[in-house]
This record gives sequence, structure tokens and C-alpha cells, in this order.
Amino acid sequence: MNGPHRHLLAIIGANLVPLVGFVLFGWSTTVFLGVLVLDIWSTVVWSVCKMPFAEKRPPNLGRIGGRILGVLADKRGGWTVTSRLPPVYPRNLPFLLSGTLIGAILVVLSFVLWVLPYQDLTGEQLGWILLGGLIVFTVRGIDTWREYVRAGGYRDHSARTVGLEQFQQFLAVGGLVVGVVAAAAITGNTDPPFVGDLTLVSIIFLGKFGADLRAWQIETDPDRRGWFTRIYGSPETEHPLESVTVPDEEPNLCVRPVRRVAIVDAVVRGGLYTFSAGGVIAMALLVAGLAGVPGLTAAGLVAGGTLIVLRTGVRYLQFGTLEYRCYDELVVVYDRVLDEPQRRLDRWAITHVRESQTILDRLCGTETVSVETTSDSPESTASVVPDPAAVPVPDPDADRPITLAFLSDSTPLLEAMNLERRLESTPEPEGVV
Repeated sequence: MNGPHRHLLAIIGANLVPLVGFVLFGWSTTVFLGVLVLDIWSTVVWSVCKMPFAEKRPPNLGRIGGRILGVLADKRGGWTVTSRLPPVYPRNLPFLLSGTLIGAILVVLSFVLWVLPYQDLTGEQLGWILLGGLIVFTVRGIDTWREYVRAGGYRDHSARTVGLEQFQQFLAVGGLVVGVVAAAAITGNTDPPFVGDLTLVSIIFLGKFGADLRAWQIETDPDRRGWFTRIYGSPETEHPLESVTVPDEEPNLCVRPVRRVAIVDAVVRGGLYTFSAGGVIAMALLVAGLAGVPGLTAAGLVAGGTLIVLRTGVRYLQFGTLEYRCYDELVVVYDRVLDEPQRRLDRWAITHVRESQTILDRLCGTETVSVETTSDSPESTASVVPDPAAVPVPDPDADRPITLAFLSDSTPLLEAMNLERRLESTPEPEGVV
């Protein structure tokens, strides 16, 4: 039995747990709904756990912009936390954030689906719910470890394809909540559970199980095209991991940014992020909280602190961890932390070399050099939700402009590339303090 069919068995097994308990062990409708809700929560947890390890690149990755998410989306390579787990890829963070948000909404909706018909819960019912929840959580966890980690399923997925299953459940549960409320309004029955127990169990089970099967069908059918495939893709539509080509010989010269200057730059940029849109919202929450709502104060502090720390770390990852490797005819930007070349630029494609004295450069005695090229960048599709199969795989070896930031002395690098005579003076490059 191959991987997709083993995954299907896990889906069927997890969905049958509450149904078998209801039919064979006499579980009440409250217990049935409770176990089913915990199965939904298990899907959210394991989907979010999968996302950081997904190896493929979504076709829409290049469309992600921003000082935090855009920088992370542009990064190649990942961190190896332990030999038992795949690498964690920074480029997956944008999809992890959106997946976590959808998962949080799904958790709330499913909880409403549970407590709306039945508000009372006995100790015995709670025990059965926790037992059933433990079973479905374990079934889905074993499936994740066996198929996604050990069998290498992470190599076939991108971070967005992993989120398809919970999104299908999000639509199904949202529809069921609306349906229950609408049925109560139409029939005029305001007493829970609004409809008969057997009818309620049948509708909710079929809706949730159908959503799981639909997600599996989209994931395993390479010929399927539709809006779900456009939004979440499939293993066949995602771009494989391709590395930047690097010469076999040792580089003629390796140059790194001055670490202390890169750290200062990252801290300053993190502080300045307070004045961004997200920072302003966090400050507004803080001010509103000080006016009499303590919860908003805590939310503002957490949101603002998270944004500052995240911006600081991403900014340092953007420049502080890089190494510029010069060869006879090209320069390679290499990330020492991710242990992966990020981009390359052939000498013949260079059109301008500009040196700028930024504020930090003037204060710390460093130099920043912008190397530009006129090479055409891939055309972006005009469609908001393009067909993933129609998006070309980007060339990792394409010549792209690079910024050599916070160098103690740029002269050796320019001489190694035979570019010292083409050096120009220009205002501060965008994106560097």
C-alpha cells in the first residue's frame, strides 16, 4: 500500500472513532460532537506542525512582499534542528502565519458547533471526550510521523499544500454552523439541539468526513484543476527545491559584513518598525488598554514586542549572516547560517557598481556597495489567483542585483571582480540604514 492510501486509512480511522463510539458504545451526541471537534483541532495542530518542514516552493512565493515576510520568502535553505527531523525553511513562515490564523478561526468555529446544541457537560462525558480525542490525535500524529517525516512526504509538499485539509474543514464547519443556526431560525425551534440527535450526528459527520475526503482527492489527483488547486496547489504544481549553481573550485576571495554593525542595524530597524502599520496598531492597542482595558494593554505589548523581535531577527538574517564569495567571473551570495547559496551574479551582467555611505557606514567606518544588472526578471502573472501549472519555475541562477552591506573595506572585493574602475558614488541604497 502506497503513502496516499495509508494517509486515506488514517483519515477514515480518525473519522470513524466518534461514529463507532456513538453507534456501538452508546456515546451521547455531546460526546460524539466533542470527539469530532477534538479531531478537527488535531488536524489544525498537525497541519501547523508540518508547514515549517515543507521542502517545495509555492509558485506564488515571489509575490510575497514586505520587510519581514518578503525577506523570508526570498531565503533559500533551512535550519537542521535535529537529525531526526527535516530542515526548517524560513520561507515557510508566511504560510505558517496564515495557516495558524485559519486554524485559530477553525478552532473557534468548531467549538461553537459543539456548545451551540449542548451546553451541559458531565464528568463522565468529559472523560469519554478526552479518551476519544487522545485516540484521534494519536492516529493523526502517527500518520504525520510515518508518512510526512519518515517516508519523506515533506519533499512532495510546499507549506501551502499542507494547509489544504484544514481549509476544507474550515469551509465545512463554517457551513455546518450556519446551517444549524439557519435550521433553528426556519423551524422556529430555539431549544438545543434544534434538530433530532440522529439527524444532527449524520449531517455533521458527513459534512466533516466529506471535507477530509475532498482534501485528500485534490491532493492526490495530479490532473485536478480548480479554485482549491489555484489557492493551495498540489504536490504536482509546486516547484522543486533547486540550489544556486556554484563553481567547484574555491573562491578567490570571501568577504563578510562587519558583525557588530549588522547587529546594530538590525536592532535599529527593529525599533523603527514600531512606526510601521503593524506597530501603529500595536501602539493603539496599548494606548486603548491604558485608558481602561488591561487586556488590550497586554495584547499591544505582546504584538509590538513580537513585531520588533521578528523584524530585528529577519533584518539580521537579511545581511548579517551573508558571505560574498568572489570567483573569476561571478560573485555568489552565501548564507552561512542556512548553509545555502542565495543568489549569483555574473560579471558580464553587471551594469553599475555604486558605493554609498549610509548613516551606519559613516558612524562605524564601513562601506555598502550596490551591484546592479539589467537582466530581465521573470514576468509576474496578472491573475490574482493564477493556475499554479502556468507559473514558470524561477531560474535559481538568474542574475539579480545584490547589495554588499557593511563591509570593512570593499576594495579587495571590487579588485577581485575587476570592478574598481566602474565604482560610482550614489545616495543611500534602499533598504539599508
